[in-house]
Amino acid sequence: MDGFNLVNTKGILQALKRLKKLEVLSLAGIRGLSDEFIKDYVMACGRNLKGLVLKDCVNLTNVSMRFIADFARRLNVLDISNLCKLTDSSLGYFKNRFRQLSTLKLYRNPFSDEAIAAFLETGGKTLKELSLNSIYKVGHLTALSLARNGKNLHTLDLSYCRKLTNRDLALIIDRCLSLRTLKLVGCSQLTDVFLRGRSNSQIRIIGLKSTPIWSKIFFMN
Repeated sequence: MDGFNLVNTKGILQALKRLKKLEVLSLAGIRGLSDEFIKDYVMACGRNLKGLVLKDCVNLTNVSMRFIADFARRLNVLDISNLCKLTDSSLGYFKNRFRQLSTLKLYRNPFSDEAIAAFLETGGKTLKELSLNSIYKVGHLTALSLARNGKNLHTLDLSYCRKLTNRDLALIIDRCLSLRTLKLVGCSQLTDVFLRGRSNSQIRIIGLKSTPIWSKIFFMN
C-alpha cells in the first residue's frame, strides 16, 4: 500500500482487519495516515504483525508508537523513518517491549543520544540491522550502548551522525564482532584512523572519506 492516497480510511481499515493472518504491512509514504488509523489497526491485528513499515508517514506521533509498543510485540522489522513529530517518548515506549526485533530503521528522526542509548540497553541485543542515519544527536552514549549490546548487529548505518568520533567508531568495531557492513556517508569528521589495529577484519565500510572519492567503499584487510 506504499504511497496510496487514503481517501476512504475507514473502508481500508476494515479491509485490513479482515486479513487476520497478515504478518507484514507497509504503509510507507502515506502522508495522510493518522494515529487513529494505527491505533485501531494494531489493537485489532497487531499481535500477528512481524513487519511494519511506516516510513514517511509524517503525521504520525508518539500516540501511534505507544499502541505499536503495546499491541505489536512480535515485530521482527520496524521502519519508522522520517517521522518528524516523534519525540524521545516513543523510544521510551519501546523499552522492554519487543523480544524478537531484528531490524529497526530510525532514519531522520529527532531522537536524542540519551534516548537511543537507553533503548539499546534493553532492545539492542536482538538487533541485526539498525539505521540511525541522519539522527544528528547520535554521539558517544549511543556508541557505548552499541558496544555493549550490539553483539548480533550485522548492518549499521551511522551516516550523517557527525557527533561520533574516531574513538567511538573504534569501540563499536572492536565490540560488535558480527558487524559486516558499516555505513558512514556524510561523516566528514571521521578518518580511517579508527580502522587501524581493529580485530574485526571482515567489515565493509561504505562512505568513509578516506580518499578524494567520497563514495568509495573501503574494505579492511
